[in-house]
Amino acid sequence: MPYLCEKNNWEYSIVTPKENLPDIIKSNILFLWNFLKPRKNTESWLREIEEKITYLDEITVIELAKSFSGKIDYRAILPLIWHLVSTGKLQVNLMKKFDQYSDVKMGNIQQTLQEYIYLEDRK
Repeated sequence: MPYLCEKNNWEYSIVTPKENLPDIIKSNILFLWNFLKPRKNTESWLREIEEKITYLDEITVIELAKSFSGKIDYRAILPLIWHLVSTGKLQVNLMKKFDQYSDVKMGNIQQTLQEYIYLEDRK
């Protein structure tokens, strides 16, 4: 890997968990992993979710999804909310099991994760 990166002038980081990564964080990260890949034709919904959350401050995932009920089935919005969490646009409490009653707000989970992982930049 280092040779290939050097050859192509790529930068990369090595992320390793610290020894004491709580099980709840592992579980939540694995849950979010499923939502990393963007879905097709959802850009306008993603923007609308972000706009709405800025006005609502903090709300549960299910309340946010149901706030779109007049336009679309709320179940179509749920994976988009989790996608925004997984990509760092929205924040939830990493120390509680993620579910539809998790509070969501603007921000990301990176700051919470930093105390549990090592990040080593390579050039």
